[in-house]
Amino acid sequence: MIRRWPDWHSNTARPSRNSHAPRLPTMHNVTVAILMLLPYITWALPVAAQDPPPPSPVQLIVAAGYNGRYHPDHWFPITVEVTNTGVDLDATLEWDFDDWSNTGTFQRDIDLPRGARKRVTFYALAQNHRQQGTLRVLANGELIETQDVPINPINNNSYVVGVVSSNQDLLNSLIGRMVGGWNIEKIALEPHELSVHIPVLSAMDAIFLHDVDTLQELTAEQRQALQLWVSLGGTLVVGGGIHAEQTTAGLDPLLPIRVGQLGQSGDLSGLLELLEEEQFQPPVSQSPINLVELRPTGEAIDLDGLLTRRPLGAGHVIFTAFDLADLRGWTGEASLWTALLDMNVNAQPFMGNINATFDNALQLNQLFLPSFWVLLAYIVFYILVIGLVNFLVLRRLRRLELAWITTPALILLFVVATYGVGLLIRGVQPIVVQATLVHGFEGQDQAMAQAMVGLYSPRRDTYQLTRANEVMMQRLNIWNENNQSATAMAWTDTTSQMRDILVDVSSLREFQLQETVALDIMVSSEITTIDQRTFRITVTNRGNQPIQDASVVYRNAIVPIGTLQPAEARETTITADLPDENNTVTGLQESTDDVLHRNRLLATWLSSDSIGPWGGDTATINRIPDDQVYLMAWQDQPLLDLELNGQPFAQQGLSFYLIQLGETASPYEAR
Repeated sequence: MIRRWPDWHSNTARPSRNSHAPRLPTMHNVTVAILMLLPYITWALPVAAQDPPPPSPVQLIVAAGYNGRYHPDHWFPITVEVTNTGVDLDATLEWDFDDWSNTGTFQRDIDLPRGARKRVTFYALAQNHRQQGTLRVLANGELIETQDVPINPINNNSYVVGVVSSNQDLLNSLIGRMVGGWNIEKIALEPHELSVHIPVLSAMDAIFLHDVDTLQELTAEQRQALQLWVSLGGTLVVGGGIHAEQTTAGLDPLLPIRVGQLGQSGDLSGLLELLEEEQFQPPVSQSPINLVELRPTGEAIDLDGLLTRRPLGAGHVIFTAFDLADLRGWTGEASLWTALLDMNVNAQPFMGNINATFDNALQLNQLFLPSFWVLLAYIVFYILVIGLVNFLVLRRLRRLELAWITTPALILLFVVATYGVGLLIRGVQPIVVQATLVHGFEGQDQAMAQAMVGLYSPRRDTYQLTRANEVMMQRLNIWNENNQSATAMAWTDTTSQMRDILVDVSSLREFQLQETVALDIMVSSEITTIDQRTFRITVTNRGNQPIQDASVVYRNAIVPIGTLQPAEARETTITADLPDENNTVTGLQESTDDVLHRNRLLATWLSSDSIGPWGGDTATINRIPDDQVYLMAWQDQPLLDLELNGQPFAQQGLSFYLIQLGETASPYEAR
């Protein structure tokens, strides 16, 4: 018998819930059942093995700093050995600290064809203590490889000694001792780690050279950098003894002596003169001691001539007639070297952070808003024209019904006028302003240049600054900016670039460039001492271009001597207050420059704290040593050529030269 289900759409009564008639499963019930059983089904299935990710085609070996150590607020090297086993890559190496400081990234462009293995060095700057950095390899905007690199910061209040020697343990006795109130930190260096860049070398206060062939193992650029580094305040100690021929081969023009033949080994008791307050047994040399002849600029530190030195600019070069390793194991070794370094502690002039340069000195009209009274007068005039004048004119014409036309027209006219005035004030092109401080020395053909560059933009835009040399560039005053967008300091094979510079509307971004440059102002001088505070000085222009607005500076006095034409000599007498009598500079004329205020520039560059504008015509000048005479001069043009977005760009600004008088070294000859 066939059982029929009732027609639910008919009037036939539906079965009750208690009906024994079977019910077909609905689609909803089936779905719920499958979902409930799904976890058990998937758990019972075998798990398929996952393939490991393919190996990266790029392998990295990274060395940051000096054996992983670096000095905060100083540039340090990053050396990368990179191997590419994959396809050709046009890559970028990027170093980042990955922290909240937002100091930007540091990049090095590199070409990596298939099978290439290259070693490159670029640089980074940590403005605070960082324990780790990250190196990335980027190509076409994609991350190819990354590696975290631990780094160890040196305490800021440290006296850093670099030791270049085949013996990595040489002078370990200095670690933890004190010089000038600072703890000594020692860094062991290989000859190739001596940078050719002064901002990198400036991480070290003293450098010892031992058993290094300075002619063969150091390049001419490294030797020139050492000379300028010493002149700016460093202390260079050159070891002698059996290694004297090697260590002096490339540095002879800098030494206080002429090295003679090797004498006999034996007593070094003359060194005890430097240790008057401590009792030590006399050291004994196990190797021959050099016979030396003092040069006119040299002086013996002890009676036996075992230690000699000469001033070089603001620093010193010291020669030891014995092998530095001969003092290892002697109980007085650390005390001797700390006493010697204490005699030669120098603050490196003009190598600090001079962030306030443009805050104090820039006089760019585009950066200044109209005064409150000008804006108030403009608003009052607008209200009078739109309301009162418009009404009176229409009433006189008996055409008040035209107000619905004249009022919008006047508003539009004022909008166009306001926009036009804004264009006149801000302009439509970016403006680059450069103020360069050049610190040089008589008798040397290289100088240290620090350029402060300001980039002003009338609109919100992104820019790139390029310098056609390998230089150190950093962004300044990022904490004072509302938009702290990250910028990238990048190097290519031939250029240095500051990339991704985002500038807001009518805003200024500031940068510092540090570079060794050829000194284009060549002078000679004759200095005669009249008394303790007075000199008679004759300055001669030995170059082929005029020296503009020259002045002689001694202690707190400045004497203008005018513009010196080529081969022209000028004599003057300068008298300064004795130390502690007065600490202000006198004799300056008020600046008349349109873009940069000269006197305020000097206040920033020469004052000890670099804060605040120069009040009147005086300023603190604690950065200039009391025992040196300087020539100060100006050039009404920027020194360093820059490109903006890949194109040459005219800059505004000036260059300031500060040259220490008195011959400080024989002209260096690359060998």
